[in-house]
Amino acid sequence: MLAPPSSLPRAALLAVLLTTGLAVADPSPQDVAASRTLFDEGRKLMKAGKFAEACPKLEEGVRLNPGIGMRFNLAECYENLGKTASAWALYLDVAAAAKQKKEFPREKEARARAAKLESKVSHLAVVVAAEVPGLEITRDGSVIGKGQFGTAVSLDPGTYTFTAKAPGYEPWEQKVVLGPDGATVTVTVPALVEKKKPVVVVVPPPPPPATGLGAKRTVAIGAAAVGLVGVGLGTYFGLRAIHLNDSAAPHCEGNACDGEGYTLRTDARLAGNVSTVAFVVGALGLGTGVALWVLGAPGTSEPRASVTLAPGLAFVGVGGRW
Repeated sequence: MLAPPSSLPRAALLAVLLTTGLAVADPSPQDVAASRTLFDEGRKLMKAGKFAEACPKLEEGVRLNPGIGMRFNLAECYENLGKTASAWALYLDVAAAAKQKKEFPREKEARARAAKLESKVSHLAVVVAAEVPGLEITRDGSVIGKGQFGTAVSLDPGTYTFTAKAPGYEPWEQKVVLGPDGATVTVTVPALVEKKKPVVVVVPPPPPPATGLGAKRTVAIGAAAVGLVGVGLGTYFGLRAIHLNDSAAPHCEGNACDGEGYTLRTDARLAGNVSTVAFVVGALGLGTGVALWVLGAPGTSEPRASVTLAPGLAFVGVGGRW
């Protein structure tokens, strides 16, 4: 069977257009002249065994002026270059064109050449394990239509790169070597693996504030109570120190005191020290209480945060922003 158009050289495609009756513009005199020059050069290279250099000359000649003789020589060049599928298909095209022009000897020769090559034409089939929406399979960059799936098409021997891709799936690629002399290879496109979707982990908001006073304000009340006690003790011992000092005055002249005066002044000094310490403790307690009361006031709720995890990536968002 004929290989699909995408597997044939451009010259063979042009030959197909000609033999199927589609309109092709007649070559200009300049194109005919250039084609003749390319034909002569291509033939010389073929006789010298330089088929890799000859085939591009003949391909360009066919593009400029796709005559039967030019195409026949291009098919022969392909055959010697090992492009069996291209040569086989082009020989058949030449035979069909020769038949239309009643050039029966050339038709017979072209068909004989094609028949001789048919058993040497290699084939390659693409089998799809599982189709997914938007699946696209290519061979060396050319899209393979769904109609080719599972069908062994004729191809020239060589190395081909097959790819498969679809939205939301990991791409697949494989290189395949197709051998000569009628080799048959089946390429199986495995079921594509879905891409890993980002996982969004939502961090819950902080718990609402307690309905009571809260820990800080509870401690604030305790600290203020200690402060008030300190102030009260400081006031008491301060007044006592004044009273004792006044009571010692009749028993002292300057710093000289009798026994009772000395005792009263000593007690007054001790009461004064206790008063000072009590006032300091009271001030600290009241100051701490006020500070804790202010800090313990109910605050605004914390912004909601979320963490997005993706392969090799992590994003943290706060308040809906990233």
